[in-house]
Amino acid sequence: MKYNVILVLSTLSILSACKIEQDPESRGKTSFYFPNMSNTTERFLNTEEVGIAKRICSSLKKKRFHFETLSNNTHSFRAVYATKTCTQSTLSAEKSFVVTLDNSNPVDMEYRSTDIDFNFKDVLTDQSPRVKEFCEELEKDITKVANTFRSNLVTYTFAIKSVKKGMFYDRLEILKRVPSTTTPNTLVVQSGDAYEFYTKPEQAENKFMGLEVFKERYGTCENPQYFSTYKETFTKPLTSF
Repeated sequence: MKYNVILVLSTLSILSACKIEQDPESRGKTSFYFPNMSNTTERFLNTEEVGIAKRICSSLKKKRFHFETLSNNTHSFRAVYATKTCTQSTLSAEKSFVVTLDNSNPVDMEYRSTDIDFNFKDVLTDQSPRVKEFCEELEKDITKVANTFRSNLVTYTFAIKSVKKGMFYDRLEILKRVPSTTTPNTLVVQSGDAYEFYTKPEQAENKFMGLEVFKERYGTCENPQYFSTYKETFTKPLTSF
């Protein structure tokens, strides 16, 4: 069943605890993982992951091509968000806000809002710095694609999966790590992002392919056993696109 202009609303889950889950083997070494995100070690993607990743990158390219054709600052979405700071134990109540597409710079498109100062301002496409090299490797159709790429001093590790929320959505998780300022030759986690997309024709019209249906961001806190959380869900477009 295709969706015309009404998009599926994903349910925001409430976290039951505020401590970071941590792998005893990796504690104090290169990484830990956030709730709802995979604890990903550096490796090659398996066959199923490659298929999902190719679908995601293809959809992100379609989104980039389509968004580039739209008039600047004239197309909007409605979304809801919830947050949790380093000192809170649960997510806040959901709040609604309006997001407008700013494509004045085609290589660095942004979502903007006059309602709130929100996370995820960048429009994720196949050319975004975090995924550009990853998507380019997938386009080469090589048999071995790594789940980890490095850009300058930043290391990005990806987890690829399909998650069921009414229907199956393709999900991309990105763990961002940087060199430790106190321990030589050690990477420390800076943040963890996750996206779920429209990637299939039965989910939405072609013009919505690559749209981020659900996004979440985890950030580190001064106390390494705790984390901050931001979750955002697009609910529907307010213009025709």
